Amino acid sequence: MKKFNYITLMILLFVSYCNAQTIVKGKDGKDIVTFDPQNSTMNEAMIAGQNTIKKFLKIFNNKQENQIRFSVKVKMSDDSNTEYLWLDELDFSKEGVVKGLLLNKPYYFSDFNIGDPLTMNLDKIVDWSYIEGGYLIGGFTLRVMFEKYSPDQKIEIQKQLGYRIDANKGI
Repeated sequence: MKKFNYITLMILLFVSYCNAQTIVKGKDGKDIVTFDPQNSTMNEAMIAGQNTIKKFLKIFNNKQENQIRFSVKVKMSDDSNTEYLWLDELDFSKEGVVKGLLLNKPYYFSDFNIGDPLTMNLDKIVDWSYIEGGYLIGGFTLRVMFEKYSPDQKIEIQKQLGYRIDANKGI
């Protein structure tokens, strides 16, 4: 499995267990999880991600051996559409921007595909995550989706992902 597939797998698992969000078919026929723009829980999660980006950057720049799979979720918009995309293989070497590879296929911005490079301003980051010692750290928006599932579904999702999502650890 390619390195970037872990977020894709996570999104697919969340879609398959989804019961509180809206699921639409993407242009490529795959399911896409959407949230109402007024969803206060998701909006709070994105604010938490934005408010802690400096913490993430400090950790990213001083990675430890047990810290892997660093990724960020960015907001991409044009005059009529907004969508949120995950990036990995991150590069913060240029002041004020993040460069990375797309982890999920955009719906509205169909010129982009999984694995394509993307450069975004840092103020477009709405979430971040990495794995430390087998636990998800950050991933505020992922946690919102995760909390919608039954205990049995949570166990299955974590088993397939290969790491734990613990409400008391990693935020």
